[in-house]
Amino acid sequence: MIRLNPNKEYNFLLVHCAEYRDGVGSILSIPCIEILKRHFKHSKIYFLAHSSMKDFFINNPFLEHVFFIDDVNLRKKLRENKIHVAISLFPDKVSTIALFRANIKTRIGIFSKFHSLLFNYKIKQKRTQSDKHEILYNISLLKPLGCDEASFPKIYLNIHEKQVAQQYVNTIFNDSTYIAICPSSAMQGIHFGWSIKNFFHLANELCRDYNVLILATKEELDSYKDILKNYENISENNIFDSQKIDISCDYKRKMIATLSCASLCIANNHVLLHSANAFDIPTISFFPYTKYINPMRYAPLSSKHIHKILTPYGIFNPKDSNNHSYIDAQDSMRLANITPQLVLDIIKGLQ
Repeated sequence: MIRLNPNKEYNFLLVHCAEYRDGVGSILSIPCIEILKRHFKHSKIYFLAHSSMKDFFINNPFLEHVFFIDDVNLRKKLRENKIHVAISLFPDKVSTIALFRANIKTRIGIFSKFHSLLFNYKIKQKRTQSDKHEILYNISLLKPLGCDEASFPKIYLNIHEKQVAQQYVNTIFNDSTYIAICPSSAMQGIHFGWSIKNFFHLANELCRDYNVLILATKEELDSYKDILKNYENISENNIFDSQKIDISCDYKRKMIATLSCASLCIANNHVLLHSANAFDIPTISFFPYTKYINPMRYAPLSSKHIHKILTPYGIFNPKDSNNHSYIDAQDSMRLANITPQLVLDIIKGLQ
């Protein structure tokens, strides 16, 4: 236990520096911000992230400031803000060295790599066992500070962002509600999840009866436009267009603002899935069942039971998870037994 007085002022730094492609972990680190602030009410909470994830931290009322690992002036900025305690929620080499070079007195982190020796408060975790959720792994790193409570990811939009995004949705759809389709899926450059072909086949069928909008990065959407001719019910109107959203912010911020207006999100294990969860939007998601990527560790987690999670074993039920063994990665990635028609039937059952 690190003895700190909750009534005193400290500067805390939470650290998770994954890029957007692998940014699920950063989204699942957000609950720690609120937990720290509630326990240390007079303290300032900072976050060290990758700049590609900045739009997910804007307006967080519990957060003082976000630093970026790819900022060339990072060490100077950390020293200027006199960080007292840093908690590395994912101990990558670059950020671990950065904390050491910034002369942060107390550096908490997982003791798993050679560079973990630079932490002066080392905690042993075996996340590869995937025996609990990633959020719970993160929260357990706060226990040495006396924090032991639950929280869930939240993303905060201002009123103007919400209103302009809703105006965009109202403009392209007569009805103000829509289903978000998010085909992206990547972790460390490997595709884990349902195929893009299946997502588009499902979207094509959904467009017969529902408003549908496909959300992804600019580069992904440009590639999707080339295959629209294969789907008679999908038009460019069903592809997210950030230029029609008149607010001064980055592409990703416009995208998540639009996502907040959805009535349902269908996605792989990706930043957008967990963003939908952060807005309390019901989701349908697709998960492999490998040792490292599975719903026990990465499923959307909230106080509401609004998520359907499909795996090679069927609809995920945490009570049955111990009855399943991990599947070979190649077989699990295919999720071949989940058909678009099955997902369509589930969606109709939700109405």
